[in-house]
Amino acid sequence: MGCCITIPFIVFVIIAILIALIAFAAHLAWTILPLIIIIALIAFIYKAIKGN
Repeated sequence: MGCCITIPFIVFVIIAILIALIAFAAHLAWTILPLIIIIALIAFIYKAIKGN
């Protein structure tokens, strides 16, 4: 009886942790991605101006 409850519980916990990690990673991506794009654009413009 204990075994039948424990295994699905462990699986549920693992799935919940994975979902939380994916959600956290997605949130980080939405926060960091615009910063990376802005930094890349600034670096590109800076190189273009300095190159000429």
